[in-house]
Amino acid sequence: MQTPTAALPYSPPLPERERRATPGQPLAASHTLFRQGGHAYLLPAASVLGVVGVEHLRSLPAPVSGWAGTLAVRRRDADGAEAAVPVLDAAALLGLGGATGAVLLLRTADGPLGLAVERVDGVHTLPAPPVPLGGAAGLVGAVAISDEVWLLLDAAHLGSLRRAAIGAEPDGRLAPRAVAWTATGAEVAAPDDVAGPPDLPPAGEAVLVLVERAAFDRTASLAVPLRLVRGVSRVPALRPGPPGASGIVGYGAWGERVLPAVLPQMLGLAAPGPAPTYAVLVAFDEAGGSRARSQGIALLAAGVRGIQRLERSVAVDAAASPYVAALGETRGRRRSETVDLGPPDASAVVTAAGAPSVAVLSVAALARAVG
Repeated sequence: MQTPTAALPYSPPLPERERRATPGQPLAASHTLFRQGGHAYLLPAASVLGVVGVEHLRSLPAPVSGWAGTLAVRRRDADGAEAAVPVLDAAALLGLGGATGAVLLLRTADGPLGLAVERVDGVHTLPAPPVPLGGAAGLVGAVAISDEVWLLLDAAHLGSLRRAAIGAEPDGRLAPRAVAWTATGAEVAAPDDVAGPPDLPPAGEAVLVLVERAAFDRTASLAVPLRLVRGVSRVPALRPGPPGASGIVGYGAWGERVLPAVLPQMLGLAAPGPAPTYAVLVAFDEAGGSRARSQGIALLAAGVRGIQRLERSVAVDAAASPYVAALGETRGRRRSETVDLGPPDASAVVTAAGAPSVAVLSVAALARAVG
């Protein structure tokens, strides 16, 4: 057992009105909130031993990427010898934030760990259970609070970073090693790893057709199976998350649901085009046996052309695009089904038979990629 010699009082007790549960409801688990660049992150309060003032942070002899320094602690053993606790830099790991204002002292399976953060905002009892969320290693959930999204981090992931950040020299001495958020081998799937069972859409299936064109075949508009679409909205304010899956440009809230926002161009899925102003909310709950942590994604688009039905489709080689299930032809868009959001598409391409060509997205592959 170790006691930090520089430990400061953690935080004042929560007012009684904040600590009480709603009558008939159990008291929710408490979480420690810290901020980086104004954005909120949560850690289970049970994993936080205390808060240490930044004046007690000792710099390393030479800078090491991902590190902020060390804290001195005195052991509770016979000799009471002093030991150093590694302190990692949240700004370097998460990719945002300013100067360190405090150090969170964390309990991990491998020993104590310091996390240098910009600001600590105390302990909070969440008004609702966090919704599951993926898209990055160490990200396990989120809560939508008013106009904010609070991201819940996994303390075990920080423990893994502690292991990755300490190495042994040839003479056996322990030494700091450069470390990044994705340094633990728990990264989300790369594009080459998202292939799975084919999810070829059947003839007659309704699809929502986007303005965006497929990068590998610009005669085809991107389309999403309509049964997985939960809505279309304007893009809300997005907040950044930890480094993670390709294509994720932030996280947004739609009511109580928090989803990763995915830009198709960053996946190599869509050809360059107008800036996105709409979000197509796509659910993973029916996506071919997906085990994704997220409930779905918000697919960013410049506009939506309408709802059409597939007349025929053929499978696409995963080497051409791992995120496209099929190329298809559509017919018979009814006026009542037209959505028509976004800029006019004067360059609409049709096949020789007069049927528009679409590239139907593999939502299962997107689910595997986002994690």
